[in-house]
Amino acid sequence: MAYQPVVRISDGAVAVAEQSGLILEIGAWVLERSCRDWVRWHAGHADLALDLSVNVSARQLMGPGFCSTVGLVLDVTKMDPGSLVLEVTEGIFVEDGDRAMTVLANLKALGVRLALDDFGTGYCSLGYLRKFPVDIVKIDQGFVAGIGRDPAAATIVAAVTSLAHVLHMRVTAEGVETERQRDEVLGIGCELAQGFFYSQPLSGTDFARHLDACEGGPILLPATGRAPSERLSAAALGSA
Repeated sequence: MAYQPVVRISDGAVAVAEQSGLILEIGAWVLERSCRDWVRWHAGHADLALDLSVNVSARQLMGPGFCSTVGLVLDVTKMDPGSLVLEVTEGIFVEDGDRAMTVLANLKALGVRLALDDFGTGYCSLGYLRKFPVDIVKIDQGFVAGIGRDPAAATIVAAVTSLAHVLHMRVTAEGVETERQRDEVLGIGCELAQGFFYSQPLSGTDFARHLDACEGGPILLPATGRAPSERLSAAALGSA
């Protein structure tokens, strides 16, 4: 079973950091801190498949030397590249698609994985998925929230999931908040899910505490005390 702490900065904070020009420094700090946390968690739980997802802003990704920064962080922290997932949004392909493709290819060469975050809310069509060198497609919570109320919502989630699987990509359903939504996305074939059904956002300290308490078994996340389904992994939200 894979657990994915997701390190996120609020959209408002990202906007301020980008406007002030501090996003590169802040982003580099978040990435290094997150990787150091992963190394510490993994050292005590080497038996768990523990992945780490870190959101990357468009300005950060397209900034000078981003690939070098990621490579340096991996080297300094001794983070396993294969356990690091960098999440990007589809807007980067609108700003400068050719450069974005080059940067993503260079990141893949480092051994990290890439996720296309909030898919369906921006500019991408299903046909564009084949052009993106990503490993994971994250279906926006707006579609998942409609499951059970809007028949089209489940159809859209199923269509994206089916195409992603044909392209050998995994799928994460975002915003899973109810048991019905969990069951629906499981039945559709999504490999991963994240949302309040599993947990509210946790600090790194709180996540480590729950990790330590699992004693080799599934992590029981707070509030609900739920463990992941045997077929559907839980993406536990962490905050930096």
